[in-house]
Amino acid sequence: MRLNNRGRYAVAAILDLGMEEDAAPVSLKVISEKQKISNSYLEQIFRQLREAGLVVSVLGARGGYKLARSADSISVSDVLIAVDQRLTTKGCKGGDTTCRLKENCNCHKLWTQVDKLFEQALAHISLKDVAEDTITMPEIR
Repeated sequence: MRLNNRGRYAVAAILDLGMEEDAAPVSLKVISEKQKISNSYLEQIFRQLREAGLVVSVLGARGGYKLARSADSISVSDVLIAVDQRLTTKGCKGGDTTCRLKENCNCHKLWTQVDKLFEQALAHISLKDVAEDTITMPEIR
């Protein structure tokens, strides 16, 4: 599976926000310095996270960003979708109609199913799970 920098940075950055509902807002400057991500790039990422309803901005001298919902109600998948991250199997377009081998590919259905399972797993893992290192995998059906 391929995960681009935007997706990795979005997950890492949102985890830097306080996981408690009453946590103080965190500035992008603090996240930028901690994660070694440029502030302007973080601004783009947080604009997308805000538009998706995952974070809220707080104005003022002690302003910054906070989670818009509880950490246990935001999945890793929510974050990746917010920043337009599509996870697909390397070398295969899955359900994409542009896959030139789709009609004759023995493995096309396999890779499409693997993509779906991966997406389901990430939808099952919350930010709280990651922050508390309590990640468990969903039962595969």
